[in-house]
Amino acid sequence: MAKRAGVIGGGSWGTALAKVLCANHDEVVIWARDPAVAQAITHEHRNPKYQREIELPANLVGTSDLKAAVQDVELVCVVVPSHAMRAVMGHVAFDLAPGVPIVSASKGIENDSLATMEDVLTDVLPRHLWADLAFLSGPSFARETLLEMATAVTVAARFHGVAEQVQRAFSTDWFRCYTTEDVTGVELGGALKNVVAIAAGVADGMGLGHNSRAALITRGIAEISRLAVQRGANAQTLAGLAGMGDLVL
Repeated sequence: MAKRAGVIGGGSWGTALAKVLCANHDEVVIWARDPAVAQAITHEHRNPKYQREIELPANLVGTSDLKAAVQDVELVCVVVPSHAMRAVMGHVAFDLAPGVPIVSASKGIENDSLATMEDVLTDVLPRHLWADLAFLSGPSFARETLLEMATAVTVAARFHGVAEQVQRAFSTDWFRCYTTEDVTGVELGGALKNVVAIAAGVADGMGLGHNSRAALITRGIAEISRLAVQRGANAQTLAGLAGMGDLVL
């Protein structure tokens, strides 16, 4: 039986993760909202909107039918903006098969509710799918991933067996996954580092120097760690790929 994976989200990072999955699957189906993007991925093996110059694998197939991306697959990877997660996953909540890992690679917190992506997904998905959830985060530029440059990320899941399934699905010679059960730490590290990264950029723009940038980053990660620990995270997670690693990128 052919091994198939589905990716929801035809942006730059979604396309990059789809390429990674192509190494370990006979076919990967990627959903893009724009039918023209889906057709170009299938027939031209390129994403016309993101990194167009990079050729994509022949076993990557585009679709603009959201449900087609989750049918008969052994893994679903969701790579949509955090503000769109609730609506998009609500459309396929009852089309997902139990036992199939659902991997969120979206970094962020929902605007109005301040919910993490785990909170959003457990809100919209049936309870019997909650055990299948996993979260992928870490220092990873989409372009470098598409160019098969060495990349390492963290995969978090409440159940270690799910994290290991995801690890096997994504592992290649150039893309390495480390596993953890600290979903809270991985999610908050990936989301909150953006605030510190923006502040570091402002400091650079103001010409405040390397001293202030280093202080800002280290005190920023300390503050993120304290907040995450208050939410039940492990402080060591924030010193890893999904915290400090993502921040220094």
